[in-house]
Amino acid sequence: MTAMALGLPVIATAWSGNRDFMNPGNSYPLDYRLVDIPSRLQAALGSPMGMRWAEPSSEQVRESMRQGCSGYQQAKEKAKRAQQEVLEICDWQRVATLVKRHLHEISKELRRPVGKMTSASSRPHVCWEGPQLVNHSLALVNRELELALIASNELELTILPVGQDGFGSSLNPKCVVLTSHYGKQLAKLTDVHVRHQWPPNWIPPQQGHWVVIQPWEYGSLPVEWVEKINEGVDEVWTPSDYVRRVYVESGVDPARIQVVPNGVDAEFFKPGLSSYSIPSNKSFKFLFVGGTIHRKGVDVLLQAYQSTFKAQDDVVLVIKDMGTKGLYQGQGIGDKIREAQKDPRSPSVVYMESDLSDTEMAQLYNACDCLVHPYRGEGFGLPVLEAMACGLPVIVTAGGATDDFVDKNTGYLIPARKQTFGNRVIGDLKTVGDLWLLEPDPERLSKALKHVFCHREEAKQIGVRAREKAEQWTWQQASKKILQRVQTLSKEPVRRFQQQLDCVVLVELGPKLDETYLNSLRAMIQSLQRNSYARLKIVLWGRGTFPDLEALATESSELQTMQEIDLPSVLRQIRHQFRAPFLAVVSEPLVFSKQWLGQISDVSRLIGSMAKIIAPSINLQAAEHYVPYEGGEDEFSFQKFARGLWRNHRGQYQEVSTLPLGCSVLSWDCLNLEVNGPSPNCSEWLVALREGGARIYWAKDTFVGSLTALSCLAQFA
Repeated sequence: MTAMALGLPVIATAWSGNRDFMNPGNSYPLDYRLVDIPSRLQAALGSPMGMRWAEPSSEQVRESMRQGCSGYQQAKEKAKRAQQEVLEICDWQRVATLVKRHLHEISKELRRPVGKMTSASSRPHVCWEGPQLVNHSLALVNRELELALIASNELELTILPVGQDGFGSSLNPKCVVLTSHYGKQLAKLTDVHVRHQWPPNWIPPQQGHWVVIQPWEYGSLPVEWVEKINEGVDEVWTPSDYVRRVYVESGVDPARIQVVPNGVDAEFFKPGLSSYSIPSNKSFKFLFVGGTIHRKGVDVLLQAYQSTFKAQDDVVLVIKDMGTKGLYQGQGIGDKIREAQKDPRSPSVVYMESDLSDTEMAQLYNACDCLVHPYRGEGFGLPVLEAMACGLPVIVTAGGATDDFVDKNTGYLIPARKQTFGNRVIGDLKTVGDLWLLEPDPERLSKALKHVFCHREEAKQIGVRAREKAEQWTWQQASKKILQRVQTLSKEPVRRFQQQLDCVVLVELGPKLDETYLNSLRAMIQSLQRNSYARLKIVLWGRGTFPDLEALATESSELQTMQEIDLPSVLRQIRHQFRAPFLAVVSEPLVFSKQWLGQISDVSRLIGSMAKIIAPSINLQAAEHYVPYEGGEDEFSFQKFARGLWRNHRGQYQEVSTLPLGCSVLSWDCLNLEVNGPSPNCSEWLVALREGGARIYWAKDTFVGSLTALSCLAQFA
């Protein structure tokens, strides 16, 4: 653009923003094709996997350069037209006018009461990002959940594939339908953007609520994950309650973590299918399915199996390895398994490395008698549920992710102890706390193997009950939870688009703004700004129209006015625009003591996590939280009195029965409480909150002064 503005002929790719000002009449646009960014450059560029860029035609580059040299006069004419067009389009005054117009429209939209949203389609619009047609469990989860959502017809879905597809219909014909949703144009902006990939991508999506599905098996989350989630992710969906606990214990807000389980196609994985041909004449077959990595516990299984059985026993362990050419390449114990196969003293082992289709996997489960999965860490354990759906009893580690769907009636549980490891670093990731895995008891595993081998009828009955359990854990059931969360999120504000604050102060204005009241109001605003030591937004709300109020609001970026709208609309706008721990409701001009908000915050932590209303001490005799002011007529004396009160009553609070007067500090979750009917003013809203379950406390160590009740403080106004 700069070159065109200077009158130079330009040869450039006709891609991205260039197309807004380049055309064949003013330049030499180059054709292109979209190609994947080379993998060697993705890490260096910080590009998410699957990103593409424009590759210009090298032949057209050469031809355009020849044209520019041989037809220089024509090139100069193109450049002259380009200069005129670019200077007209990109004139700074014109751009400033457009920006001003857009800002004005945005301002009008933000001030408008938040009502029911209308759209081209009433169904939620969801973008699902992650690997698709590749042969590992993460992509399988994406495929199955997407297919279940498409079948539900309850939402509009577009799919953003990450990485290259490794197969088409060869492994599962029903997956072909997914490709028709790749990059599908939605009728409106995205409501929810779901991201499920490895490694996780923490670049926020451009549109919609941001949902991350990210299992973790190592006990404590990476510090970066916790920071990114708390900063801008709307919800984390964990596949199991075990993973949810890991997130909570690592410091992620429990309210934003939802268990959305994986599932199984119970019509596909079922008993009675033809058996996969296993190269063994042994009659009883144990099965392990998964990557042969340390976390999966296959080494524990192999050791227990070899110590329990002999070569002549009528038993075989079938190990179906996964991810040897992908996620787990170079990490497995394939060589050790092959050594066991060659050992004449070892009981029989069959090792399978090649990829199997979904049909072949279902046949493999049907060809075996018991699945064994003594994992150290799992986010869910899909092979366990698939085996159960095929009627197999399962032997699994107790205390982990499979506790959600395996109990003593549907499987055999192996006790395990928590084993910490490392130095709070895994790979290049620092973790919040100690890393740990579950270490299954090898002796109890050995006994379980022997017990199942010797009590086959009992094991079969457990397999029958396992099948019944698996029928309740389908992908359709999982998709219902997703639909529920999507509907809920669609009504919520998008977290990363909210202004993050320490407190929003809602000032309920009096019916008349005379000069005296405005001066008192200005004094209170200055006191708030001077003594809060926090990020504030002060919202001035009045039910009428007050011209002088707009002039006052221009005095500080921390001020915002909301006029001519009712209280429910004000609260909705506050909830959508801002994110903060507290909402302070002020009903008259006050003077605030230094660090008042920090002291309220300390008391709030002592009270605990609940919907609560906290009242500071105030010099209003009618208040239950009344404290008489005993100080001089200057601000220094006021702050000295407040500081003395804090020293004498630091951290002290008590529950009160009456509504606060003058100032009430609400925990932010009070905005989510359902109350009966709309409240016309703040006082009635506080009554409704109390009736809805919010409890009221008096912070005895914090003091604010009422300007109207204390004449000696009038100088502040």
